[in-house]
Amino acid sequence: FSDLFAKPVREWPWTPQFKHLLVDQSQTVVEAVQGETLGRVAQLALMAAARREMRTALETAVQLMGELDRAGQSERFGPVVLYVLLTQDEETLREFGAALRREVRGPGGDMNTYGEQLIQEGRLEGIQEGVLKGRQEGRQEGQVATIESFLRAGVEWSIIEQATGIDQQAFELLRRQTHASDRES
Repeated sequence: FSDLFAKPVREWPWTPQFKHLLVDQSQTVVEAVQGETLGRVAQLALMAAARREMRTALETAVQLMGELDRAGQSERFGPVVLYVLLTQDEETLREFGAALRREVRGPGGDMNTYGEQLIQEGRLEGIQEGVLKGRQEGRQEGQVATIESFLRAGVEWSIIEQATGIDQQAFELLRRQTHASDRES
């Protein structure tokens, strides 16, 4: 992450120092997915989104969701259901929904019914737009927070601009937009 900043800025103590671990599962088959149940469900949903062994991945994910449901943990897989809703076509979603209703009783089944309603009413596009808007607002909030941290630390604007690519006038506009969207929420 620090590579995104100008070279002199990378050594500052307040520059974020993140590292990412990339695990290539492109050759992994459904049967080889390991880990905690919810983690396996998430990996299978990712596989299905990449169109690799899509049906097998979703069928296995639904079986694991049934296990979570029987263990009283159905509230944990709501984000996975939403992810599948956002990444699959209508036919696949109908099959996924039918399988989910067979395996899951209670909140999971309700989530599935709600997902089908979203698709039928055309609200899925609205959710996707909302997710994109949320990501954009999150990036803006992060930029504002970073620049405000620089300012509190007494960093000069010329250095902030060099590090972020945002000048003082653009920052003020960004901060107003961010605070305006906070008030709307």
